[in-house]
Amino acid sequence: MATRRSVLLARRMACAALGGALAVLLLTALQTTLARAAVDASEWYVDGAGSDTHDCQSPATACATVAAAVSKAGPGDVIHIAAGVYDANLDLQEITLSGAGMDATILDGGQRARVITATLAVTLTDLTVRNGRTTGSNHGGGIFNFGEMLLQQVRVVDNTAAGSGGGVYNGNRLELQESEILSNTADELGGGVYNFSHPSFTRYLTVTQSTVAGNQAVAGGGVYNNGAAHIADATFRENHATSQGGGGLATSTGPVTVMRSTFHGNRADSYYGGGILNNSSVITLTNVTISDNEAQTGGALANLFTDATTLLESSTVAYNRSSGSGLVVYGGIAANTGATTIHNSIIAHNEGRNCLTGGTWTSAGYNLSSDQRCQLTAAGDLQSTDPLLAPLGDYSGNTWTHALLPDSAALDNGDPADCPTTDQRGVARPVDGDNDGTAVCDKGAFELRSSLSVADVSVDEGDSGAVSAVFTVTLTPTSTQTVSVAYATADGTATAGSDYTAVSGTLVFNPGVAVQTIAVPILGDTAEEPDETFVVRLSAPQNGDLLDGEATGTILDDDGLSSLTVQDVSVEEGNTGSVNADFVVSLSPASPHSVSVDYATVDGTATAGNDYLATSGTLVFAAGETEKTISVSILGDVVDEADESFSLILSNPTDSILVDGQADGVIQDDDTAQVRMGGSVQVVEGNGGNTQAVLTVTLTTPTAFPVTVDYVTQSACCGPTFATPDEDYLAATGTLTFTPGQVQQQISVAILGDLIHEEDETFSVNLRNPDPIAVGTSTAFVTILNDDAFRIYLPLVTR
Repeated sequence: MATRRSVLLARRMACAALGGALAVLLLTALQTTLARAAVDASEWYVDGAGSDTHDCQSPATACATVAAAVSKAGPGDVIHIAAGVYDANLDLQEITLSGAGMDATILDGGQRARVITATLAVTLTDLTVRNGRTTGSNHGGGIFNFGEMLLQQVRVVDNTAAGSGGGVYNGNRLELQESEILSNTADELGGGVYNFSHPSFTRYLTVTQSTVAGNQAVAGGGVYNNGAAHIADATFRENHATSQGGGGLATSTGPVTVMRSTFHGNRADSYYGGGILNNSSVITLTNVTISDNEAQTGGALANLFTDATTLLESSTVAYNRSSGSGLVVYGGIAANTGATTIHNSIIAHNEGRNCLTGGTWTSAGYNLSSDQRCQLTAAGDLQSTDPLLAPLGDYSGNTWTHALLPDSAALDNGDPADCPTTDQRGVARPVDGDNDGTAVCDKGAFELRSSLSVADVSVDEGDSGAVSAVFTVTLTPTSTQTVSVAYATADGTATAGSDYTAVSGTLVFNPGVAVQTIAVPILGDTAEEPDETFVVRLSAPQNGDLLDGEATGTILDDDGLSSLTVQDVSVEEGNTGSVNADFVVSLSPASPHSVSVDYATVDGTATAGNDYLATSGTLVFAAGETEKTISVSILGDVVDEADESFSLILSNPTDSILVDGQADGVIQDDDTAQVRMGGSVQVVEGNGGNTQAVLTVTLTTPTAFPVTVDYVTQSACCGPTFATPDEDYLAATGTLTFTPGQVQQQISVAILGDLIHEEDETFSVNLRNPDPIAVGTSTAFVTILNDDAFRIYLPLVTR
């Protein structure tokens, strides 16, 4: 037990320490006050062309680095950063950094360290934070926030964390406004953003009118939430959870609200929730589109643990996929456990089954499913019904949606008493979409008003004056309200002023009117030219929706175009060097303006580099020219081969048409090979065994193909001194085969030795049946030279 003395001593030491700390704080505060008294500025300036020796108080006296300006600034100050790339590893407190735009001002960590560590109140506007990196188990590759941080029109891109929060790690309050979190990576949780949790403190994340895309982590590829989160008018796309789910968003604690947002193209490998994974939060999804996401189970959305609660209100879940295997897969919603409630929503065309209805699954009515797997039995529910959705696209509003087509079963078929006041785009609900006099909400995230579409038009231009291309704009169904839409032309290959007259304006559909037209004057001419196009674009609809807001106007040329043709060529190759194959390209008739056409050689049986030199380019006919030549080098050789061919192809003509755009180039072979037997040979027979008589057979020139020739020995050739087969030599027959490029073969005939004195003897070797060439010299003679003399034996006399 501590004594009174020890307690007093401890108190004195504590007081001394506290006093020392206070003294340091007071001294620091005094120094800061004195420094700011000397320079009483609230706005500072940074420019890469400046100098850190400047006072940084004006654009003309800007600092060169952000760090230098931060060291001078005080609480609540603003630092204006000019366009440029700045190395950054910053500690920020109570400060605003304002750039010249996301594409202009870049704070770059160089993949060496975190870019920003923030405490207290920090605001970033109009800049990019990129290439930050943390190692070990450190979090927040781009930004580590433990204060109250606002990112407004900020891009956080290409940052990496060894821990969580590849782009941003939030440990207090973080708000994203009109910002982009792109292509960040975390080795743990939250590739784009990680929202930290603490048993005693709630961390807050707000995302509005922002995009979270292309990020990756183990879980929560886009965002991992462990606190409270509010997401509105946001897009989560193409994020990736590698093993623990939640490709777009994963949430484990705290309330989460998601409104007027789109999740598409996200994926979770080998787990749940390609778009969204709810581990154990309470999440409310209102006017949300979840489309084209993928997971092993629950490609769109998964409710995983018993304390997970999900409410899906007036949302569209469509065209999501499962990467699982087996007879049953769930590409839509997977509610393993917990509580799931759906109301006034569309669940359609997801791979396999639309729903896994585990835990407490409740239909609150007025839902639509394209199959029968979602247990939709409440009032207003529809099962096995195609909602007729348009492709995911921009139908106005901050985020992409699936528009309803005019004949959709979801049209005016939602809850008549309870639906959100707007749809995902902000269009007021309900709308009398079927024009029956009663306005009822639609099912899903999209409230269909009367739909506007414009049709394509083609028209002959004429030779002079103007004709009208009349575009028909249709409103389906007609409306009881006045509907208007703006329109304007835009150039394609046709040019306003020379090919057509640009027009713009506003179409007004009074109640009950279904069709309006837009007339665009087309200017006639006598020039020979290809057909040309322009577009008419509809925009800014009032009281209606654009389902097909762009039409193409095609101006059909009625003057005819000059025709391009190219002639075939044949040429002998020669033995060495090269000769030209000249292809003549003709233009008929002559054109009053420049005409061009691309050309390139293509191998046939001839090979570029061996038989000819490949050629490509662009041929240009000046006005009035009718003929051009393309020369291709043909490479000579001394190989007997078949005639070979290649092609010259014309393509991409301008102000002309291809009538004959391909010509054959034939390389005529001028080499003829013959097979020839070598000269006659003489062989001494020897006294026993075999001696080989070797004859050489040659080709006069190499061939590109196999050559065969038979051979046979013959004795009845050579008068009374002919050799006898199988006594003087071994009769031989066979076939020689010359492979391509081979020019010499040998024939061996065994000569039989003996001790008989006899005349020299002769036999022949003959070539027969050459294929496919001719024989030049077909016979050679072999003379067997006798090497045995006459012997005289004398009688033996013995005395």
